[in-house]
Amino acid sequence: LKNVAIFYGEQIKSIFKDNIVIEPMSMEENNFNEPIEADIVLISTKSLYESVKSSLYYVDEILFARTSVSRKGYDVLETVPRKARALLVNNTAEASLDAITLIRQLGFKEIELFPYFPGAQYEEKFDFAITPNEMVHVPSYIKKVYDIGDRLLDLATLMDISICLGLDDYMKRPDILELTAEIVPLSNSFRKVMTDSMRVEGQLDVLFKYMSEGIITINQSGEILLLNEAAVHYLGVTTEPVLGRHIGELWSALPITEVVNTNMPINNKLVKYKGVPCVVDVYPIHELKRANGAVCIFKSFIESERKQHKLREQITGKGHVATYTFEDIAGQSDKMVNLRKLATHM
Repeated sequence: LKNVAIFYGEQIKSIFKDNIVIEPMSMEENNFNEPIEADIVLISTKSLYESVKSSLYYVDEILFARTSVSRKGYDVLETVPRKARALLVNNTAEASLDAITLIRQLGFKEIELFPYFPGAQYEEKFDFAITPNEMVHVPSYIKKVYDIGDRLLDLATLMDISICLGLDDYMKRPDILELTAEIVPLSNSFRKVMTDSMRVEGQLDVLFKYMSEGIITINQSGEILLLNEAAVHYLGVTTEPVLGRHIGELWSALPITEVVNTNMPINNKLVKYKGVPCVVDVYPIHELKRANGAVCIFKSFIESERKQHKLREQITGKGHVATYTFEDIAGQSDKMVNLRKLATHM
């Protein structure tokens, strides 16, 4: 239905804003004899897909809408008497059955639900009805109606859209998390994965920030994705203008392409940046056993040597301390014995 397409479109637009252009379509108002050209087509039901699939030849990604309810709708469901017998009222038979499945997935399995839609008839007169904002179809004899509001696209569907748009990290932004917090997850596992992912990224951010080595990550095309503060300091650049540029424009001598092409790391390679020697390690970033990018860890060769010298001083004490004596010199000839005696008295 057109109003469903508009509603889902508004929800998507509220999250992705100017990153997406939306065209609501429906069987009522659109001709699907012509091919659809789009990056993504979001389809509300499997039966609708069967009707329009011949028009989707030029579409890059086809997604099926998975839905949930708002926190407010969930609170309404919690007020329904346990073991109640209730109609699930929606505008079509398929939509009614989908809503029943959703309510069971949300954990309300003790409520006995019966699908009701225009044209449906039951001999039993039910006292209760649950509806996702389809009050117009509720039978007049119902004593108590629980309106759970419009169903919302769930978090997994929104995440799929963000990935298709190349906005993988978009859903982790604080303002977007605040918007999506009103959507009840169908399982705690998805929210947990999101939370765990953010926690790990936060730990990595701290690690990258305080590491003394410079870190640069690039994608398969060689575009710079990340630089830590040490890299910015070593290279004498600012972060924003560099992100998205090809690594060859910044540091052409880095063996990044070789690592991505061979899928093999390179360790302890001496590479100069503007005449300054650096010790470089480059590691492939794997996805499905193939390199789809690389991470480069580097440090100034001179600074590295200076640090090693300080470590040796800590181990041996200040200055140069001999760890061998003249007695450790091999050889028992007369000349060698006399030389050891002479050296001892020097």
